[in-house]
Amino acid sequence: MNKILRMAISAVVACTGITLSMAPASAKLKLAKKEKTGCTTCHVSMKSKELNPTRKCYSEKKSLTECKKE
Repeated sequence: MNKILRMAISAVVACTGITLSMAPASAKLKLAKKEKTGCTTCHVSMKSKELNPTRKCYSEKKSLTECKKE
């Protein structure tokens, strides 16, 4: 019984870790959909985590229209 309980707890911990690690990606997709824009509006390239000046501006002003004017 102890072995089964340990395996069940390990499975729950692993599933929780996987679920939490996927959450940030979906948050960024929601932002792109909300602003009706692609990833490269804020990132240097599609697969890069590096942010460009537009994203840094958006962090402060919360509006892409104001950031694109600059």
